[in-house]
Amino acid sequence: MRRFVNVSNIVSMAIIAAVAGMVSYANWRDGQRSRAQRAAPSTHALGAATTSREELDKRIKELEARLGAHPDDVRSAVSLADTLLRQTRVTGNAGLAVGAEQLLKKALIEDPGNYEAGRTLGALYLSEHRFREAIVVAEKNRAARPYDPINYGVIGDGHLELGEYDQAFDAFDRMMRLRPSAAAYARVAYARELQGNLKGAIESMTLAAGTAPP
Repeated sequence: MRRFVNVSNIVSMAIIAAVAGMVSYANWRDGQRSRAQRAAPSTHALGAATTSREELDKRIKELEARLGAHPDDVRSAVSLADTLLRQTRVTGNAGLAVGAEQLLKKALIEDPGNYEAGRTLGALYLSEHRFREAIVVAEKNRAARPYDPINYGVIGDGHLELGEYDQAFDAFDRMMRLRPSAAAYARVAYARELQGNLKGAIESMTLAAGTAPP
């Protein structure tokens, strides 16, 4: 009788679990780094990104008040959508993601070229397992900014979940070449694990861990 619980299986499961956590965190960190590099002074006035449930609640109230006073403030609408998406991950309240999507779609109607709105929408679709839609949005974002590695991560994630491995691996490779970050290394680790290259997967996850804060 074949043994299903062996060292290889345990290592594979450990890699998958580590990848999920690493990609989620690294995406957030890289996304914030990219935003910080591009932010205008008015963005800084909205406050820095927060992560705890209490801080996110406070941030949501602040942005809702700002939008109440200035309904046409697209920048605040996008920031609120991003914060709602973060709170969705913390609380598991799917209704928050619905509200975030409505904000983003309205923002894109008012400002079709708003890159942050498009990028946040791609992340939202991934979180809801709407992989084909995530790919479409990320490809549009890629056309606007082909050197932003986050777009290739979203494209690769979407293709990977749909079983389209060649397209996924190509996207991850491009992401790695643009910026060898924790998010990129973690994705490469997952790709190698799927290909049966456990040694290479562990090496990539070690690199991912090395590029992330303790």
